[in-house]
Amino acid sequence: MAINRKTQYLYQLREGTWMFQIFIPSYLRHLFSGKTLWRRSTGTRDLAKAGIFRDHLLLEFNQLKEKYREDTSDVKLRNALAELNAEVRQNVEKPRLVTAYNIPTLRFVCNEYVNTYSGKRASATIGRVQWATDRFLESIKRDDIRLDQIGRRMVSLFIEEQTRSEQLALSTLQNWIISLSSLYKYARRGFDALSPDNPFHGHGIDGRGTSIESYQPFTIEQIKILLDNARSDIRDMILISLFSAMRLNEIASLKHSDIITVDGIRCLHIPAAKSKAGIRDIPIHSRLDPIIDSYLNQNHGEFLFKSSNTLTRKDSRPGSLFSSKFSVLKRKYLPDAGDRQCFHSLRGMAITQLDRAGVPERRIAQIAGHQKGKSESMKTYSKGADMQELATYIEMIKYEGL
Repeated sequence: MAINRKTQYLYQLREGTWMFQIFIPSYLRHLFSGKTLWRRSTGTRDLAKAGIFRDHLLLEFNQLKEKYREDTSDVKLRNALAELNAEVRQNVEKPRLVTAYNIPTLRFVCNEYVNTYSGKRASATIGRVQWATDRFLESIKRDDIRLDQIGRRMVSLFIEEQTRSEQLALSTLQNWIISLSSLYKYARRGFDALSPDNPFHGHGIDGRGTSIESYQPFTIEQIKILLDNARSDIRDMILISLFSAMRLNEIASLKHSDIITVDGIRCLHIPAAKSKAGIRDIPIHSRLDPIIDSYLNQNHGEFLFKSSNTLTRKDSRPGSLFSSKFSVLKRKYLPDAGDRQCFHSLRGMAITQLDRAGVPERRIAQIAGHQKGKSESMKTYSKGADMQELATYIEMIKYEGL
């Protein structure tokens, strides 16, 4: 029977809506939780529109098949390099009686790292190490691999493959490689047989790009447009950042238990950060009181924001859930906005207002979670400004016309 090209990969539900359906090859099923079929509604009863929807999905799906096809030259080259490195290193190390038993695998080291540092390092750092491990093994089509089988060429191919993805930020890839490099360093401390040459180190990825331009602020008119068109949680996050200088992930990670009272002042508590200075309490600006109270009265889970309670990302960064939503909002309603205008610009605007109000630089650093040139005695003994003083400074954040 001849195939009807108009309805290929499409079938119609009883109510008339067209569905897209495609078979998943065995080598792709690990990306789809083991499913053999993938279905999505086209959202239309119009066959012509459904066909356009299907054609776009087919284009993406075929690119995915080509990327992960097991017989592609890149995959064959990676596997051949792994086998070659394994054979060469085994022969080189034979006089030292090195065996597979005293050379750990990447996943083993990852698990040991997680067990060692859980509770001692930020959950985002732990999650990033796990995610980087999964993505690297997924890329080389292995469930696991011994560290002595990983060569610099294999890592270079991994980097080249990831940089071809338009959905992956270079800074994210840089963080993955830093995480994998940290795993190798961790393994070196416990296994004598490992080479001192870290295959993940020195690949020259600069996640900051070549531009030295700093983040650019939004105009008040642009802020108004964003606030008028944002969904409620994104709108509230914009305001919280504008009146606290908090980072997006810090806001998205807020829990009910992080709304605390210190010296009679209600504060937002940031319990985890990359540096000691980032762990801080920020007095709640009077403009934010009703916003915080409205979330405290909701019962979505331990996080203030409902979507943060559904987090499934391995890097444990709730902010990532909202970053893309903000980017879509900006592109849709501020098409002329610059690339350096982003959510982080809001934090910069708050810091600018504090600076223009004459707040001492060291107090601004305390609010923003920056470490500013303290002497050793200040670092060791000083607790910084009290909450009464910081609350006075926070109330100085004002925006003309907002």
